[in-house]
This record gives sequence, C-alpha cells and structure tokens, in this order.
Amino acid sequence: MAKQIPNPNLKTNVEAFIELAGLLQNARQGSQTGMIASLDACAAIILFAMFLTVRGRTKEIEILKSIGASNVDVAMQFAVETLVIGLIATIVEGAATYLFAGGIASRMVASKAVRALLARRKRPSRHHPPSLDMPSPLQWRLP
Repeated sequence: MAKQIPNPNLKTNVEAFIELAGLLQNARQGSQTGMIASLDACAAIILFAMFLTVRGRTKEIEILKSIGASNVDVAMQFAVETLVIGLIATIVEGAATYLFAGGIASRMVASKAVRALLARRKRPSRHHPPSLDMPSPLQWRLP
C-alpha cells in the first residue's frame, strides 16, 4: 500500500489562525509606529507654531515687559497657552482614533490578507475539508 504524502500547500485551522495572528500583530505594530510618528509630527508643529506666535506677538510681549512682567512670566504665559492647545488637540485626536481606527484597520486587514488567506482555504481536499464555522472577515475587530 502506497504511503500518501500530504500536500505542503494545505494548512490546518491552527496554522491558518497562527498566520492570521501574525498579520494582525503586524497591523498593530504598524499602527503603533504611525501613532508615534504622528505624535512626533504634532510636537514639532506645536513647537513651530509657538515660535511663530512668539515672533508675531512682539508688541504684546513688549507691553507685558513695560508693565513689569518678568521673562519667566512671559514664558509661562506662552507655555500655558501651548499646553492647553496641545491638551485639546490630544483629546480630539484620541477621540477620533477611538472612533475610526479600529474600523479602518479591520477593513484594511480584511480586504487584503484575510481574503487571500480565506481564498486558499476554500479549496477542499481529501485531508482537510473546508471549515464552515469561521466568521466573516468583516466581523473581526482588532483589540
């Protein structure tokens, strides 16, 4: 009796889920890298905006200095303004990320990698019949 050699292109459910978990981890790392880059860009924009604001408000600074404000008082005024603007921007960005990032990431992953993975799994074989208990990729959500 001849020994059957398994097809190396076929994957079990566990192998498919391990591959999918790797894809999702890559998506998570990519979104974290993007978030860090966007925070760095925001910090740079805030610093440049503060610099331009100080340069554009020289008359105000001169008036504050003429009525007795020290350099520390003027610097604190601009620092507090910058912190408040940065805090408001962070809250708005966090809310937008919370509302939209999960859906966008799920659609990006589902549209390319998961569909390709599922397309390979839909070909039945004698050794591994197709699994019907797997949810649709559009139902998956990233944590």
